[in-house]
Amino acid sequence: MGWLHSVCTIVALQMCSSGEPSPARELMVTQLQLPSVRQSNYYEDSNGQLRYAINYEGKKRSFQIYAKSQSNKPRPAILLLHGSSRTGVSLVQKWKNLADEKDIILIGPTAISNWSQSNDERFEFIDAIIGAANAVYKIDPNQLYVFGHSQGANYALKLAYERSDVFAAAAIHAGQMSWMQRRSISRAKRKIPLLIINGTHDKIFALGPVTETGKAFAQQGHPTALYVLKGHTHWYYDQAPSINNLAWNFLSYYKLN
Repeated sequence: MGWLHSVCTIVALQMCSSGEPSPARELMVTQLQLPSVRQSNYYEDSNGQLRYAINYEGKKRSFQIYAKSQSNKPRPAILLLHGSSRTGVSLVQKWKNLADEKDIILIGPTAISNWSQSNDERFEFIDAIIGAANAVYKIDPNQLYVFGHSQGANYALKLAYERSDVFAAAAIHAGQMSWMQRRSISRAKRKIPLLIINGTHDKIFALGPVTETGKAFAQQGHPTALYVLKGHTHWYYDQAPSINNLAWNFLSYYKLN
């Protein structure tokens, strides 16, 4: 992973001063070539995860939690928002190895229908999930992050500006906002650092609109980086170890206070 460490260090130095985000008005774009892997089928496996449920507005809502060990020490946590037709199991499963290495708490809620707010995916639901997870594992409130893939990435972008005072930083793989949605970024209470990861061969989220999303955040002063993965498609699961390392190297530079 030498190539990965070098790239992340360079980008972080461009974005940070003494570990703090610096105001940026330009989108910083980095071209990357991930190691070649063979695409395979992916089946969700909840091994090692704990499943919980809360009642929210009369509905039973489930979420997954994973942590290396039970501890009273506050630890970093990542809210993981899955892609279309998946459940909270999927991203938690793919982040488990990194969570073991870095002692991260993983929280993976399951959407009603692809994180559409018309289907009761309100921001208050996320607040409730985080509160419930914090009752099980103690979360460091200054090191709470959000990562999303595909439809989960789209929702993570909304959370980035709607809950910029809750999440220290955000990272997404394959997501974007429409030009009308981008007008809502101004509602952010703080300039939240954002990393966007997207493949050149993604046929669902083309690089053009994805880049415009990154520019919209950057132009409003949010430290924003775009990692363009050469030859990469929309398929996250086989490249998850590399993508997650990129995301964590970015996220972990930032704390809320």
